[in-house]
Amino acid sequence: MRYNSDMNSLSDVGQEKRRNKAFALGDARVQEIITIAKNHTYTKNYKADEYKLYKPYKNQILKETGNNKEMAIVIGKDNKVVFEKLGGESSVMFTEAECNMMKGNKLIHNHPSGSTLSFQDVMLAVQKGLTEIIAFSGKGTYYRLIIKSNKNINELVLKYKEAQIEASAVIRKLVETEVFTRTQGTLEYHHFIMSIFSNSTKDIYYEQTKH
Repeated sequence: MRYNSDMNSLSDVGQEKRRNKAFALGDARVQEIITIAKNHTYTKNYKADEYKLYKPYKNQILKETGNNKEMAIVIGKDNKVVFEKLGGESSVMFTEAECNMMKGNKLIHNHPSGSTLSFQDVMLAVQKGLTEIIAFSGKGTYYRLIIKSNKNINELVLKYKEAQIEASAVIRKLVETEVFTRTQGTLEYHHFIMSIFSNSTKDIYYEQTKH
């Protein structure tokens, strides 16, 4: 099985300034989406204890890959490694047997591109019964998805597609009004999707944490 990370990342530079400019447009829906995206972003101070678990695995992945290739580590309930898998520049291939070993466990992997979690990541987590999937960039940002329920896969797919449409509309307006450059819009787009998606369902929780 394969999943790909998108070749985009969330921009940190001038983020608060852009939020303020977006609010100044006076568009209620834009303001709501900006707030939703912000509410899914945390600093290390808020999440330090939770993320201690992931640091050794992050260090191992960076040491073994130089962050030039993706690598995934599946962690069991006892926080011990179930299996490790080295992939390519933007994907990891899993066998059916490896996918069967994911249920009830957590998966941590790197995104060399710096991107947030992708649709493929979401579907892998939901379909294979992971409790969490975590991606991290080489710049100290974690993207974490907690799976509270995976029973309504079709509904989750629909909500993700709706989030894509809404994020696209908001980003388009912010680019057209020059709040974002096209590059900045691309960088923020996937974080908007994941934030809107998470906000629309009780089954999935998404957060971005800067470490």
